Amino acid sequence: STGGSGPPTERGIFSFASLCCFGSFERGGKRMESFYLISVLYQKKLRELRSLPQFIRLCGEYPETEILIFDNSEDSALLTENREEAKRCGISYLSAGRNLGLSAAYNRCLLELDQREKDRASSGGAPFEKGENAEGNYWIFLSDDDSLFSMEYLRNVRESCLEGREAEKASGGERFPELRAGMVRSLRGPLSPKKSYRLFERAGDFVRAPGHYRGLYCINSGLCIYRSLLRKLGGFEERIFLDMLDYWLMDRLREKEIDRFWILPGEIRQDFSGASFPGRERAERRYRIYRRDFQLYCRITGRSRLFSFLMLFKRRLRLSYDEILHRVP
Repeated sequence: STGGSGPPTERGIFSFASLCCFGSFERGGKRMESFYLISVLYQKKLRELRSLPQFIRLCGEYPETEILIFDNSEDSALLTENREEAKRCGISYLSAGRNLGLSAAYNRCLLELDQREKDRASSGGAPFEKGENAEGNYWIFLSDDDSLFSMEYLRNVRESCLEGREAEKASGGERFPELRAGMVRSLRGPLSPKKSYRLFERAGDFVRAPGHYRGLYCINSGLCIYRSLLRKLGGFEERIFLDMLDYWLMDRLREKEIDRFWILPGEIRQDFSGASFPGRERAERRYRIYRRDFQLYCRITGRSRLFSFLMLFKRRLRLSYDEILHRVP
């Protein structure tokens, strides 16, 4: 089961056409701001998206919630299969037919959603859309394809986006955090959020309780962010292809002093592709992508060359350890 507050569990795709009832939803006579669950696929079938059943269930509980898939796969047969699967499921689907990288894929999604919100507002929408939401703001929830979210966490995020706005109005304008995130665990232990980013992590670096925070480092997966914040940043940095995009985002939010987080309860499990050693050749190729992105991240954010060298050396040691552990010939 994926319901309630218990741990997340994986299950197969079920018949969910009846749950995909997207469109506007009103509470108190006003259309609620849209909420988009975004996931980027690469060389993977749509049905293998680890939290897809939970996302579908959330859409059934909150009809103003939609799923948007951007497919970075390069295999034409796989792209066709995923496109047809998305159509059957009532899921929005985008693809450029090639691998644009994570940052460019996110920006393509934002362009699509901006246009969608603009079209809704110009088609005789409710006063809520034309007044308080004149810029076409909405919430986006980012998810890696290998993240597993409990329904407790997903519901907490969705409700917090509703309650935060209502509480702001009731309090006379007091601003609530426009970033939501959860406490993520991997096979190695706590993963996110962190209170700092440094070479050697300590147990006290990780956030272990829900609440309001500032200046955190969170991974992309499970992060919920209001569209207006990304406008202030000019979107995602497309020079960063895949890795370190989340830390770049955290640094930019801190720089702009818009780094207020609402950390919410609910279980999140993250299993990176490197959790099982993929073989020397693939591991080397993956490391080269990481090295390029990490060095670029350090240049953009002004981190020292020594820090860059030591972090890459640490990453290389972990790669060597994994290779020995899995006895790759």
